[in-house]
Amino acid sequence: MLRRGFGVAFYWGETYREIRIDDFRFGIVDWALEQIFDLWLLNSELIKKHMNQEFENFSIRPIEQEDSEKYFQFIEKNRERIARYFPRTLSRNQDVEASGLFIAELIALREKKEFASFLIIDKISQQIIGTVFLKDFDWNVGKVEIGFFIDKDFVNKGIISKSVSFVIDYAFKELKLNKIFMRVSEDNLASRRVAEKNNFEIEGKLRKDFKYFSFSDWFFSKLSIHKITYTKILN
Repeated sequence: MLRRGFGVAFYWGETYREIRIDDFRFGIVDWALEQIFDLWLLNSELIKKHMNQEFENFSIRPIEQEDSEKYFQFIEKNRERIARYFPRTLSRNQDVEASGLFIAELIALREKKEFASFLIIDKISQQIIGTVFLKDFDWNVGKVEIGFFIDKDFVNKGIISKSVSFVIDYAFKELKLNKIFMRVSEDNLASRRVAEKNNFEIEGKLRKDFKYFSFSDWFFSKLSIHKITYTKILN
């Protein structure tokens, strides 16, 4: 009897599984689909777990559906500050109901591993005072863009820098990404300090990189020390 080996390899984001089957069997397609679905469930949970951190009087955790009212209050309070850099977020949060729909979309994108939004919570008031998010995941390369903003009453206190450091650590260690980058407007000195405090390096300047803005951005990046031992830039 001729025996034929059959190999199935699955790669989903940072998880790789290779399974060996000795023979072709009836129902192999159904079995393979079950394996893929199991891996999808495993990886979609990665963005939610291991990301509940506390420091001083603050905590950082993933956004959830029940946050809609407080999230709207946070946006409403900081509407003028958010308008320039996050106009789409502003337009999507005109009232509590709209914020609920917006958060539902963020959670759906989290499940698909396309976006991850984290909230900074003041443990004393239990109010949302900031957010850090990961977007534009490229799982083939292993890179993602990071963004953030904080309540106007909590600027220049080191809170956002600390929160960003937690998310960076999570992205490298748990999500196994290789590179995190951020785009910072050249006149946004506060965000540039956040980048520098977290040891990002300038790769260059992006000019007119947004449709609705004419200002330039500095392009910062940070490489995972867990996977990259050295880099070399050719002049």
